[in-house]
Order: sequence, then C-alpha cells, then structure tokens
Amino acid sequence: MFLPVLVVALLSQTPVDRSPIGVVISSKRSGADQISKKYVDQLQLMLRKEGIGTLTVTKLTAALKNTGLDDPRTCDGASACLAKIAVVLGPHAVVIGIDVGKIQKNLAVHLSAMAADTSEPLAVSEFIAKEDKWLDQSNSPLTTFVSELKSRLATSTTSVVVDKPPEKQDVKSDVPKKDPALTPDHPKDPPLVIKDEPVPEKAGKGPVPWVLGGVGVAGIATGVAFAVLWNKDDTYRRSTLTTETLPSGMPGATKSSLSLTEYQQLDRQVGTEGATAAIAGGVGVILSGIATYLFLKE
Repeated sequence: MFLPVLVVALLSQTPVDRSPIGVVISSKRSGADQISKKYVDQLQLMLRKEGIGTLTVTKLTAALKNTGLDDPRTCDGASACLAKIAVVLGPHAVVIGIDVGKIQKNLAVHLSAMAADTSEPLAVSEFIAKEDKWLDQSNSPLTTFVSELKSRLATSTTSVVVDKPPEKQDVKSDVPKKDPALTPDHPKDPPLVIKDEPVPEKAGKGPVPWVLGGVGVAGIATGVAFAVLWNKDDTYRRSTLTTETLPSGMPGATKSSLSLTEYQQLDRQVGTEGATAAIAGGVGVILSGIATYLFLKE
C-alpha cells in the first residue's frame, strides 16, 4: 500500500506591469469643463516626467467606443465606474479620474486612480484651489498624488508554484484488507465552492458638498451682518426725520436734521445694506440646502 501523494503549493510574488494608463474627466460640473481639461494636461505632463506613459485622447476614445462607457464624465466621480472603464482597457489597466467642481472662483478637485485588478484605489487626492491660482496651489497635491501612484504601480499579484511529488514508497500495514464486494459505497459530498461576490463600492460624495456648505454658511453670515448694519443705519435715518404741521392742522413736508447731501448718502447706504443682506442671505440658504441634499442623498 502506498501513502497518498502530497502536493505543496507555495506562494510567490510576480511583478505586474499595470498598463495602459488613461487620464479622464470623470464628471460633468457646471462651468468646470475648461479647467478640468487643464488638469488633465498638467497631470499627464507630470506623469511623463516620472516615466509613466498615458494613452492619448484619441486612443482612449477608440478603446472605449461602443462599450457604453465612452463618456467617462457620466461616472460623476464614482470610483466603481472608473474601475469598470479600467477593466475595458485591459486586465491590468489603470484609469485616473479627475472630478473638478467650481463655485464662483473656488475649485474643489478630486483625483482617483482605479486599477482593473484591484478593488481599492491606487491613489486618491482631494484639495481646494483658487481658479486664478490653480497651477500654483495644485502643484503640491498633484506631486504627492503622482508619487503615491508611482509607488503603487510597482505592486505584485499571487501565483501558485507546485513542488514535485515525492517518490512512492512501499509501506507495510497490519490492517486487514476488506473485500470490495462487502464494502458499501458511500457517496462523497460535493466539494464546497465559495464564490466571492463583488461588493459594490459606494460612490464617494467628494468635496463638492463641503464647499457648497461652507460657501452657504458664509453667505448666511454675511447676510446677517449686513442686516444688523441696515437696521442700525435705518433706525438712525428715521430718527433724523421730523414732520412739520401746517397752520390748518394738516401735516406738511417731512424734513431731516441732516443736510440734503448727507441724508441722500445715508439713504443710499441703507438701501445698499438691505439689498446685500437679502441677496447674501438668500444665496447662503440656497447653497446650504443643496449641500444638505447632497450629504443626505444615498
């Protein structure tokens, strides 16, 4: 009788060449299309300086044509959607999504690098910059992002190496052999197969709700401040007014203790403060409401 042959599986690490790499605009944000293209060009330039090649727009568009994912902007910044695009490009492809939100002169930027063979982002970066100073204020976070991505590109996957089985040896046994005709057959249980169900990744909310909320709170605070000024100056303006009484007992013209020029200037100031309070407060309430909706949206 022979002992069973044991097969030992040893794990080894094999480097993976993650390519091709594509850089895409991953969202449609109002007024942010042109600045998003500038971020794509700048990021590709920084990647090339580090020896990391990227697909051209023409090749990337051709690769995604007729896949239903030919417009990455429909991803709305979601990492799971970028991962699907990476799978279309190849088994070890990487897609870098650039999601830029614009509120007045402020930019909220979210970068995410997703690979076809991993479930977690290779690199992520979120930062805020002024539109007129976007290059200077983005240089540091972009450099950090490129450095992190470069280190993660040189990762590895697991493969299996099987050792040669040992030679068979004769082993004496004192256990009596059973007659096959007298040994009942016991059906073997089917092997248990466990399938790894992919867990859908929840799309990140990104920095846009935070920026909207911050600007909204600032607008409300500005409105309150100007409302206080308006109330103070309007009370003072009214206190300078007096109404003359005609000899007939009927009220006559209303006059101010201030000169005409001073009163007109004060009246214009009160009107400006009131309008500013109403506009700033209204915009602040609207932006805060939008931010709250984005936070609560599933």
